[in-house]
Amino acid sequence: AHLASPTLEVSGLSLTAKFDDVSFLGRSGRILALFGQVGSGADEVVRALAGLLPPTNGSATLHGARLPLTSNAG
Repeated sequence: AHLASPTLEVSGLSLTAKFDDVSFLGRSGRILALFGQVGSGADEVVRALAGLLPPTNGSATLHGARLPLTSNAG
């Protein structure tokens, strides 16, 4: 089966003392779930992707455009 290009691509995302080297692909027409035990860092991964927590390392693209993974909450 042919897989569509990734809609969301996360590579090597890290946040000191929260999570380390998180990578995954999200594809159009597919459901992506991110879950873990309390304190596993799943919420922080989502917050980093939303720009609410600046990660210490990693990158993410959405439809091929690089996401600015920095905090705008100031």
